[in-house]
Amino acid sequence: AQSKPLDFLSFSGSYRLRDTKLAPAPDTSMLSLRVGPKQFSFVGEYQSNPESKEGVIQNFDSTSVGIKTKIGSVGVETNYTEKDDRAAEILTDEKKLSLALPVFGRGKLTTGCAFGRTLGKVDQNSRTYLLGYQHSIGSDFSLSFTGYYTQYLKDKMELPGKDEVRAEASLGAKF
Repeated sequence: AQSKPLDFLSFSGSYRLRDTKLAPAPDTSMLSLRVGPKQFSFVGEYQSNPESKEGVIQNFDSTSVGIKTKIGSVGVETNYTEKDDRAAEILTDEKKLSLALPVFGRGKLTTGCAFGRTLGKVDQNSRTYLLGYQHSIGSDFSLSFTGYYTQYLKDKMELPGKDEVRAEASLGAKF
């Protein structure tokens, strides 16, 4: 379900009750909330036992809060996410900051960073930096390229050979 009762308030949610004959399966729930006008919004989300894209039930709770704003033509987003994986006894959190700058008419340059921490059986930190470009092709298509560099640390020391570099490209279409 989703609702936008006021111009500055919108929320959506879902709940899936599972009842199987073979084995107990956890219920899935999600709640998302946005408060504020389009220029400055507080956003939040809660998930319990979400399904992956492949339909596999994941046994964790996740909570996130953030701010989305536009200062002039620059878009700024922050986010803090905490994930409690009960089965693996692992707690993770991540802090993100991203910027979007308009360039070349219909283009947008994006950059950002994310700092993650994993606590539990293995304590580890990560730092991810990204740089990307998105270009609108007409009103219905967009093309984007993004590069990521991730550094993994343990006890504030870089783990040799664990750095990760990846890139992705995507084509978007509006229907």
